[in-house]
Amino acid sequence: WAMFNKGATLGELGMSQAAIESYDRLIQKFQDHDEPTIAELVARAMFYKGVALYKLGMPQPAIEQYDMLIQKFEDRNEPTIAKWVAKAKGNKQDIL
Repeated sequence: WAMFNKGATLGELGMSQAAIESYDRLIQKFQDHDEPTIAELVARAMFYKGVALYKLGMPQPAIEQYDMLIQKFEDRNEPTIAKWVAKAKGNKQDIL
């Protein structure tokens, strides 16, 4: 959780690029783990990376990030992961 919290804190401080880098490290390190708690953390990081990209004025990369999250986790049944898929779909729709 420390890697995610670092990204979230950087994002709250308006340091979107640094937040993206923190989320990227988390995603790269744990993206292949299937354990629900870790998968939920990856989904959350992917979502907030999309938010940070959008805040940087990069709507297309944000949409692509949301699409990656949706593709990776859409078939998962865990409510905690499904929540992030739904939020990604909503943000993507808002951008479009």
